[in-house]
Amino acid sequence: MTVNFFHTQGHAFSKAKKLVGIELSKYFCDLQSEIVKDFKLGDRVEIVHSDVLEQGKLMAKADVILMHNVFEFFHKTEDHLKHWKFLMSTLKVGALLVTSPSLEQQFASGKVCPFPPFASMMTGGPH
Repeated sequence: MTVNFFHTQGHAFSKAKKLVGIELSKYFCDLQSEIVKDFKLGDRVEIVHSDVLEQGKLMAKADVILMHNVFEFFHKTEDHLKHWKFLMSTLKVGALLVTSPSLEQQFASGKVCPFPPFASMMTGGPH
């Protein structure tokens, strides 16, 4: 299973059996649901209107997690840390986390507070 915020591309270019988009905004959830319906992607695509922090069971099943601009919308350090801790405690070993922009770009911009295990990687410290 893939938790995929780029569900249309995932449907067209992957062999994933299930693609799930988790969307916090009702507006974007409805928009994505219409796209799924209009392009007949419902055989493999599901859109969930929820906060990702409430979807631990779903996230724990994911093999690939694609996140677009997710961390750039949390402005407080405690929010960054809360989401990092959730991801680190929820994702299964071997899950692939793909972000756009890259984590390196987000950390370098200063907009995103890296979770401590990543901070040393970005500064060349011990891994």
